[in-house]
Amino acid sequence: ALTFLVIFLIVNFVYNQFFNQQQPPKTGLQFYVAHKQISQNDLVTANLDNFTEKDIVLKNRCPEPSLQVEKLENGQWTPLSVKADLDCSKETDLTIKAGEKYSYAFRSWNHQLFGALGTYRLKAEIDGQTMESGQFEITGMSFFGWLWNTIIYQPIYNALIFFVSILPDK
Repeated sequence: ALTFLVIFLIVNFVYNQFFNQQQPPKTGLQFYVAHKQISQNDLVTANLDNFTEKDIVLKNRCPEPSLQVEKLENGQWTPLSVKADLDCSKETDLTIKAGEKYSYAFRSWNHQLFGALGTYRLKAEIDGQTMESGQFEITGMSFFGWLWNTIIYQPIYNALIFFVSILPDK
């Protein structure tokens, strides 16, 4: 039993020395998209991690998204602009408190902005500075995603639209 305890302590010590390195504390504001490749129908979400000592404010641009989107076309970054049909009367600026993390989802604009395959990046105007996320790619659906969409989802969706169209208005 003592031999196993000694072996365990040696292995644990070696593991902690080589594989359990302490990460330096994060500082500043980090702005990124979690996945470098996103399937065409998946929701694009940007992460904003505020490791600063003060709150940051992301300006509300409703009915446009608060983050700017650019697409790489012919070697040039082209800004994309879309407006969703939203009630903007209750929308306010987004405040990310010091030490907090926030995920910004493009729910209302996802298919309009990211419907085409290609390479994209995001920009944010924060405290007078322009920050850019890394590049990410919108890729086509996998075979099983295409199969699900073509054989199950689209026929059911179209059938529901048909039934709604023939129902009386009242």
